Amino acid sequence: MQAYTASGPYLAQLEIAGLERAAPPIGLYLPDLDFHDLSEEDLTHWRNLDLSLPVDGVANFTRTPEVWFWLVRHYRLEQPLSTGVFGLQSDLSRAARITMQPRALGLPPVTYPVRQRSSVVDLGSPDWPSGADFLRLRLTVTYSFLWKLRKPERMQLEITRADGSRDFQWFVLQPNVSNEVWFYPWRPPDLVRYFDADESHWRASPRPAITRLRLLATPLDWVSQQPSEIAVEAVDAVRLTLSAQ
Repeated sequence: MQAYTASGPYLAQLEIAGLERAAPPIGLYLPDLDFHDLSEEDLTHWRNLDLSLPVDGVANFTRTPEVWFWLVRHYRLEQPLSTGVFGLQSDLSRAARITMQPRALGLPPVTYPVRQRSSVVDLGSPDWPSGADFLRLRLTVTYSFLWKLRKPERMQLEITRADGSRDFQWFVLQPNVSNEVWFYPWRPPDLVRYFDADESHWRASPRPAITRLRLLATPLDWVSQQPSEIAVEAVDAVRLTLSAQ
């Protein structure tokens, strides 16, 4: 029942507070679908099962990272129940055992003026560390007051990897304030692995290094308001670790 495209701190904390009050001993996890090499028949089947899909192109992890991190700190993977549905078991010990290890990627803070309605900002080549799990950006996108009468432009992050693969990940930013945006730059279904009780299972799939990052600001339609500048304040890789009990 999460039909909103953007969440933000207030809605995320509201959802987390509800989970903490209810304290459910078990739960279900539905990872987002990987659209690579997916046939129209498979996509129709997935939609008919009401399984997890991005909301208006924004991945659920990027839309509500605070909720995902809360879940992974309080639940462990129990077993797959069916295609795209996994059972979770409450495990409160994980909250004290899971830690984040951020690392700056060597991309300095820069403010880029936006001179066209469709703009590309090349962030450069990050110093991507082996074993990193997530990509975190801190950005401020500045608009004139007209965005309140119209609407902000669509934002995308282009991720290029050492094996030549490339992804575009959509995201939503609140205008004129500093935003922290999280991305999982690998296969979306692999996020369920982080609920496993054994950390060695978290990174089973190949992960070629990220070699280039670009930001794209494009209008959704003629109503979209062009920003005046994009400030990149920080670009980090983050690794999760799980200590022994």
